[in-house]
Amino acid sequence: LSSDDGSRLELDGASVLEHDGLHSFSGAEVVLELAAGEHPLRVQAFQNEGGFGLELAWRRPGASAYERVPAGALSCRAGE
Repeated sequence: LSSDDGSRLELDGASVLEHDGLHSFSGAEVVLELAAGEHPLRVQAFQNEGGFGLELAWRRPGASAYERVPAGALSCRAGE
């Protein structure tokens, strides 16, 4: 999860990454093994001054580099 300024990632209802504070665009990472299927997630971010950026990326099993999570991998239930 990369952001300018702070950000937080919740997965399956649990906070898994805190990238808090006032900082320029930078990333933080957490290593998780996920079972196949849907996993509810929530990304929160805040901005103080200056530039803004937010990016969620993953590294698929066997991959050597991170890639931006594609929109097709995300969904939203009706009404949310």
